[in-house]
Amino acid sequence: MKRNVGGFDFEWICDDRIEATCNTPPRHRYQFETSPDRRRVKRLLLTLPEDVAVGDPLLDADRCEEEARKAAGEFLEQETGKSAENDPDRLEPRVRKHCGCGRSPSAWKKARRCAPGRGDQ
Repeated sequence: MKRNVGGFDFEWICDDRIEATCNTPPRHRYQFETSPDRRRVKRLLLTLPEDVAVGDPLLDADRCEEEARKAAGEFLEQETGKSAENDPDRLEPRVRKHCGCGRSPSAWKKARRCAPGRGDQ
């Protein structure tokens, strides 16, 4: 089943690949690999010019690739019903800040609070 998102027609071509075809000239097809959970676009696998009348087909394809990638992300979001932006695997882990006492992270758990002025004790 095809779905139109952001000026591209999307279709699943296998378990972890989607194909995007641009609706307006110059028409190009893009094949993207998705993550196993189908929530993120991993990489561009293939670019094919379909209906390119004038100019350099590959240069035009490169110009539209970012739009196709963004639309592919929106398509996956609609398919899974979840946003990849809130995905905990995508976010960087939070770093616990400390007072600068020089203690190791395991020591932070033991000491509830460092006394002011005791930098390395």
